[in-house]
Amino acid sequence: MTVRTRPSRFATIAGAVIVGAALLAGCGGSGDDTAQGCGSQALAFIGPLTGSDGRFVRTARNGAELAVRRYNDAHPDCRVGLIGFDTTAEGSHPEGIVPTVTGDPQILGVIGPTFSGDTAAMMPAFEKADLAVVTGSATNPGLAEEGWSTFHRVVGTDAAVAPADVVFLVDRLQVRRVAVIDDEGLYGKGLADLAEQGLKQRGVAVPVRTGVDPDSVDYRDAVNATITARADAVFFGGLSVPGARLVRQLRDAGFTGAFLGGDGVYQD
Repeated sequence: MTVRTRPSRFATIAGAVIVGAALLAGCGGSGDDTAQGCGSQALAFIGPLTGSDGRFVRTARNGAELAVRRYNDAHPDCRVGLIGFDTTAEGSHPEGIVPTVTGDPQILGVIGPTFSGDTAAMMPAFEKADLAVVTGSATNPGLAEEGWSTFHRVVGTDAAVAPADVVFLVDRLQVRRVAVIDDEGLYGKGLADLAEQGLKQRGVAVPVRTGVDPDSVDYRDAVNATITARADAVFFGGLSVPGARLVRQLRDAGFTGAFLGGDGVYQD
């Protein structure tokens, strides 16, 4: 199937459902699924369905629902369900979802988790439970270096994104001084660290390397440091809500340089 959407990290997550649903294609039977041995089965979608990131995560969930619906239409004798788990509802401990997922025998695999930090927190338990995980959005490169046999992703990593951002900053924008700021999450910090490394390798000064609290609304320290350092650009590693706050406060303070981030800030 082809799902057309804007080219962000969430555009590929429906493909993860195709991968998971394809694993079910071998189920046989007709009529009553349980009577024919197909049984009750489902995939879990894990991500922050509510809160500040909910809008585009729900778009990804909708893509998953569409893919599951199309799979079920093609395989009416062996249908699969989709169960959503909202990490925002768990607050600062989203890994609390894990026992419910691993303890449910009908759940055959996980679509997600959406973000790299949640993925890192949950994967040890999913690996122990031998539960297949396919993420279309967790891009931290280190996730593939933990030796997990059940972890898969269908999206490029920050190890590809950051060098491309550096090329754009240096070759297209011809920057000389870049403030590198992150939102203190695993995704944002990892991406910003890679960007800082690439910029320095290209001879670009990084006079500011700091973070902002995504739960705060006051970023004056990072803004003042950027302006004082006379940076001609800001690279932001993080998600759209803190990114929007940061760029707004930079502009209000008179900063006129370029503002660049990864696909985590790609939201209206």
